[in-house]
Amino acid sequence: MDASLARVPEMAKEPTFKPGSVLLAHEFRSIHRDFYKGIYVPAGLDTARSIRFRPILNDEYGYSDRWVTEGAELDYTGQGPPPNSQTWNRWNLGLRNAQERGIGVDVFEVLAGSPRAYLYHGLWRVTRHYEVFNAVQNRSLLRFIISRGESDFRSD
Repeated sequence: MDASLARVPEMAKEPTFKPGSVLLAHEFRSIHRDFYKGIYVPAGLDTARSIRFRPILNDEYGYSDRWVTEGAELDYTGQGPPPNSQTWNRWNLGLRNAQERGIGVDVFEVLAGSPRAYLYHGLWRVTRHYEVFNAVQNRSLLRFIISRGESDFRSD
């Protein structure tokens, strides 16, 4: 076990599901409580708890999340809709804080179909972040590389 990766302190209760589990909306909302945001930062905290993504090209809004390595490393778009450039707002800072503090982030993939379902990938680590300019939208985007670890991480 990698003792350097912890779960956000707010999470005293461990999830009962394992990586590979498919969750329905009500189960997903019990972890990712800000249902309309891709990044969940619990109230009163400054560290992200979870993310949700869909690996698709989405030039209209700029949220084009993509696999670097299928099922192991994700290139994730930060929070902040067009037309403005993304900033270090509460949600983006939450992911950067998770990276800097070595705190794990629960990763959920939005699955196609109905009813809405989410594939739980597990507790992953934000390994780095960078900024890119999107010429189509004429704005800067914050991007995060989020990776699965070699083993299950401790969830303090």
